Amino acid sequence: MRPCPRFAAAAAAVVLTVTLSSQAQGPDDARNARVLVQQGNEALVRHDFQMAADRFMQAEAIAPDPVAELGLARAQVGLGKLASAHATYQRVVSSGSSSKAPAARKAVDDANQEMQALAQRLAWITIELEAPGESKVSLDGTTVDRASLGQMQPIDPGKHAVKVTGDGLQADETVVISAGEERVVKLTLRRAQVTTAPEPDPPEPEPKAIPAAPPQPDGSAQRTVGVLALIFGGVGLAVGTATGLMAASQEEDLQVDCPRGACGPDHHADLDQYRMLGTVSTVGFVTAGVGIGVGAVLLATAPSSLQPPRGERARRGFEIVPSVGIGAVGAVGRF
Repeated sequence: MRPCPRFAAAAAAVVLTVTLSSQAQGPDDARNARVLVQQGNEALVRHDFQMAADRFMQAEAIAPDPVAELGLARAQVGLGKLASAHATYQRVVSSGSSSKAPAARKAVDDANQEMQALAQRLAWITIELEAPGESKVSLDGTTVDRASLGQMQPIDPGKHAVKVTGDGLQADETVVISAGEERVVKLTLRRAQVTTAPEPDPPEPEPKAIPAAPPQPDGSAQRTVGVLALIFGGVGLAVGTATGLMAASQEEDLQVDCPRGACGPDHHADLDQYRMLGTVSTVGFVTAGVGIGVGAVLLATAPSSLQPPRGERARRGFEIVPSVGIGAVGAVGRF
């Protein structure tokens, strides 16, 4: 990239004529500032505008001087920051007008000429606000001084956003301004729309637990006891019948061996056996009566249950069913 002749000539002139004010500055500060200004001018000749801007700002921080500010304005023009450059040119004119130093006077003259040429490349915006009140105005996120409202201000060409907020009111507008164009932005404050989050739905009530109904007896235990009672009664009936028959047979033999009930010593044992068989037979029949009676009552009063599914019947395995008939009591097993 070929150096711009205008920048080269200006930089050479500044290097030859720069004389920094050293009032209230030590000799080292003045020397460092001169070195930074020289480096900034060399960067301008190379079109390294960012480095040039950095060097001029460093020199300004050490020893404020119109010459360094002029170099900063030229670097800002090279970076495309035209509105910032315009403001820096204005500072050069303002700070250097009262100085009688030749370098400062030349910097002011150059700033006026370059600022006039820059005006054709700038865009211009005027922000007008109806009833500004205590509102806050911002341009591209930067707060705008209230004193500048209604006055034309320089701005870089392109897209810009103007926003006003305050006292529950707001206004905003986005504009695109071309180079050399003047734009008036009129804003009318309106009530800010407050969006409230919808209230959450109330939580659904938890379903109340329904207490489980107490289990209904199915009668199986009662039927089991009834069956066992019948079996016990059947055993008693069998024992009573068997011992009764044996006692009857023994009685016939004793009638022969013991006429008129008189038994000799040889038949005392048979007599004792006969009496024992009679007692056992009686107990057996009594047991049979009690067992059969209790079992019949239990089976008759047992609660009825629903017929289980076929699969459940298959899982039950062996099953006992009581059997009661005329002259017979028993139980039947079923798989």
